[in-house]
Amino acid sequence: MGDFNARVGHLKDYFVSDEFLAHLNNCEDIFQPNVVERSLVFESCHAPLERTVQDPIVNNFGYKMIELCKNLDMFIVNSRVGSDKHIGGVTCKNSSTVDYVLATLEVFKILQDFDIVDFCHLYSDVHNPVSLSFGNCKNVPNHACSYINKSQPGVKLWSPDKADVFCSNIDSSVVRALETKLDELSISEDISQTSVTNVTNEICGVFNKAARKTFGLIHHKTLPISNESKKNHGLMEIVEQQEGNFIWLNAFIIDVTQQKVKTILKY
Repeated sequence: MGDFNARVGHLKDYFVSDEFLAHLNNCEDIFQPNVVERSLVFESCHAPLERTVQDPIVNNFGYKMIELCKNLDMFIVNSRVGSDKHIGGVTCKNSSTVDYVLATLEVFKILQDFDIVDFCHLYSDVHNPVSLSFGNCKNVPNHACSYINKSQPGVKLWSPDKADVFCSNIDSSVVRALETKLDELSISEDISQTSVTNVTNEICGVFNKAARKTFGLIHHKTLPISNESKKNHGLMEIVEQQEGNFIWLNAFIIDVTQQKVKTILKY
């Protein structure tokens, strides 16, 4: 949420799967579940998939933000929810839209309102304030409404001064094993979402293990919250990734048909 300096115009913030190519490459099970879930969530939230925009211009930051949305399965809230639904109002100098709220499908389920507030010099020199509100999550699955558990230690923030140490702490034997798996997946005719997810989790585990060893752990203080407060506020669960919470590495996107991952792992 905030000023992205991105102008995205009518660009789509989601992947449009080609059914013919998916069938040709035998990877329908990778894309189809995401398409179905997206359709169900947007339909249940009465949110239009296609956005309405008043600013049709696209800039370089706009292309980057759209790529971010697609890679992380996040969606632009502007023009889809609340008072700004089907409007897509401008947010800067009454001429451009550069301030956005991005949300995952799980967050979309509990969005209650989104509005672009009238400009006020008290808040900014050129930007309109944006307002976002959430409802409770009584209709959201239990796994998304659990108490936020910060009892498990997390990895400390990334430090550029320790970059070389971090690289040296990456287990090279595990990297070689992962390279072999990626080679096997790249030539496989039966690639499933599960196999891609498993390799991705292993890659995340390599980075997380090296990060723990390099930067150390941080222990969060957990304040007691009554059951009634949990119920009323509908706190969202922070989903723990493999081997603990990721603070500076939330997701790692892999394309098994390319060599990008192997290059990144080597460095």
